[in-house]
Amino acid sequence: MYRTVLSVFYPMFFILVIPSLILLIFIILRYSPDCFQTFKYILLVTCISQIVAVTTNCLIQIRQVSNLTPMEIWCYGPLRHFTALIAYSTYFLTQTAVVISNVLIFLTIYLKYLATKINTRKTCNYGVTFFILSPIFIALGAQTSLILTEGIPSENQDHLEKINFDISDHAVIGYIRLKTLPSIIITFVITGTILILPAVGLLLRKKTLRNINSNKFSITKKALIKGFINGVTLQVFLPLICYIPVFGSFLVLAETKTEVPFEQYFFSVLVMLPMLFDPYIILYSVAPYRKQIEKWIKTKRRQSILIVDPAARIGF
Repeated sequence: MYRTVLSVFYPMFFILVIPSLILLIFIILRYSPDCFQTFKYILLVTCISQIVAVTTNCLIQIRQVSNLTPMEIWCYGPLRHFTALIAYSTYFLTQTAVVISNVLIFLTIYLKYLATKINTRKTCNYGVTFFILSPIFIALGAQTSLILTEGIPSENQDHLEKINFDISDHAVIGYIRLKTLPSIIITFVITGTILILPAVGLLLRKKTLRNINSNKFSITKKALIKGFINGVTLQVFLPLICYIPVFGSFLVLAETKTEVPFEQYFFSVLVMLPMLFDPYIILYSVAPYRKQIEKWIKTKRRQSILIVDPAARIGF
């Protein structure tokens, strides 16, 4: 039953998310104001990382079989027809893209907070920015280590090739050993970004709103900043809501070696779920983008009226 549901879900999820991200990229490139250059590039990279995450997730469609020892990674997607190394590397690419997206969304909050401060020290800001980005490089290093030690060795590839003599349903692409150092690092990075960033983001939101109320910002400017910071804060909290329940279940089930098919099949689905809403949150919370959408809608309505009106007169 789970496989039947997911065989429909993954294509539908791809069709729903990717066009909205492409539309957002177009609007960012075409309609971002000059004062929005830094945020423009951050939003672009965030969108690209989400496209990569969604695409690779749909290609691998993994199931982490936590009741087996060692824990096996099963691939149900099209990449099961390729070598296990390609699918295993894609599995980590998906993780990296998710971490990049989460970290850059938080970085957007931090930079917006800095933009509302009167006095800022550039050297300190650069250091904090690098610290915020550091989880990306740490996770990438740990994932590269696992690919080099677990994926590339010929004996491991030969072993997986023997196991995967029949890939009509799925392929085993690798193993998860939670007690190895790289796996521990990856687990801490992912859970850290999910747990810590929302709390700090909420604090920065509070400070940003306090800054715009105390500093000499116009009413319009205050409304724009408030709408933007509220939207980005919501983005930071979405992974916490979607990810923590299933990840907590994963850790418990991995330790107890209990099989719960729902958790195994839908783990990667729930991790990606925030990306369904992210483009619409940005399009609504960033005033120039929202106004452009409203302009298109009004233009479309006028065109519809102009097309219908002559026919109505002819009928009269």
